[in-house]
Amino acid sequence: LEMSIRSAISKRRLFLVCLDIAAIAAAYTLAFFLRPDFFGIAADRISFLLSSCMVFAILFYIFDLYYPFKIFRAAQTLIDVTISVSIGSVIMAACSYANRSFTVPRTVFVYSTSLIIPFVYLIRLIYDFIFKYRFLDKKALIIGTGPLATEIAKVIRDTHHSGIEIVGLVCETKKNHGDRKNGIPVLGGISELVSLIDWYKVELVILALDPSLEVSEASLMSDLMKKGASVTSAIHLFESIQGEVPYQLLGSHYLLGLMSQVKTRPYLKLKRFMDLLLGGGLLLILSPVFLITLALMSLTTKDSVFFIQDRIGKDGKPFRLIKFRSMKEIKKGKMVVTKFGQFMRRYRIDEIPQLLNVLKGDMSLIGPRPEIPYFVSRSRKRIPFYDTVFSVKPGLTGWAQVKFRHATSIKDYNQKFRYNLYYLKNISLSQDLVILLKTIRVVLLGSGK
Repeated sequence: LEMSIRSAISKRRLFLVCLDIAAIAAAYTLAFFLRPDFFGIAADRISFLLSSCMVFAILFYIFDLYYPFKIFRAAQTLIDVTISVSIGSVIMAACSYANRSFTVPRTVFVYSTSLIIPFVYLIRLIYDFIFKYRFLDKKALIIGTGPLATEIAKVIRDTHHSGIEIVGLVCETKKNHGDRKNGIPVLGGISELVSLIDWYKVELVILALDPSLEVSEASLMSDLMKKGASVTSAIHLFESIQGEVPYQLLGSHYLLGLMSQVKTRPYLKLKRFMDLLLGGGLLLILSPVFLITLALMSLTTKDSVFFIQDRIGKDGKPFRLIKFRSMKEIKKGKMVVTKFGQFMRRYRIDEIPQLLNVLKGDMSLIGPRPEIPYFVSRSRKRIPFYDTVFSVKPGLTGWAQVKFRHATSIKDYNQKFRYNLYYLKNISLSQDLVILLKTIRVVLLGSGK
């Protein structure tokens, strides 16, 4: 069930990637053609073109241009395309200068950049038009009328480019027949499912059954497979669209199962090796920034350069987190962020010392953000199974950090917990690489969550 939804999303991403590659290839070909000394594209420049496609595709991913449910905002999309293409052109120009084996004239970079931006933007415009007017939408039935069913219906309805048109709900029993749930009609009971699929020409069935009711999913699946309808789980669909786990709608057995699964993942052993390798590499690369910041702060502040604070780590054990100090006390009990502190926070410079925590083993590069004991105590009282986040080491960056703003209320902590559960459920090398790429955008734009 889960794979069918992810496969559909992957196909849409792949469709955009293929169109982008075609646009980039066309732009570079035109850029070479516009030069007066054009005699065809040499073989060495083919490798340059392939490298360019890879660099631009990665940058488009970083700037969320491959997120299939992204709301199309003309100005913001143009800004994202322009920034990513400009960065890509600078990277490829630097590569061309450094590697004389495929030197590319400067005019080609100017022409190609000027062409790639409108080409890629036009692709997003056409993509938005196709899904905005629902030309490719699949008609869907939701089996269930409980909280999970109404929640997934709301998510689909509110999600841009979902590609799904809900025709109605199917109740587990006939008692709700004829009702409306959040404006969506209850069309009948499960016994009428096959005829409803035929009548409404349904292509997708979403299972959102109430776990308290004894309904055989195996029997349902058998009937649906005979009709040729695609089937997916409401939970998996919700997670794929939102990137979070709606734990309030699930039973305790789900979270207990998740906790036991996480600790047995083989990737966790590889993850420690990755932390040492990448953490050490990053500390080496960022050492000039580290030393310059250290020197500037030593000259401009009377306080300690480092801010050390207790945080809660893996298995609920406390550890000492280290950061560059970004605040100062102006009077007793009142702290303010310094101007240099604002700059450090914006570009995450204040968090560089946490690489020492990573190397020490207190933290991982990627994982749930470590919280102070006070907020952990509050969250434990109000969020069921909150200790699930302590199944892995806390991270310097994470899924919740790149998806959500800084938490300031228990409602925010609830939302971050949903994102953290999604990360724990899908923890893998590929997921960590996705988070690293999204973190690059946060650092580049100085606009973290």
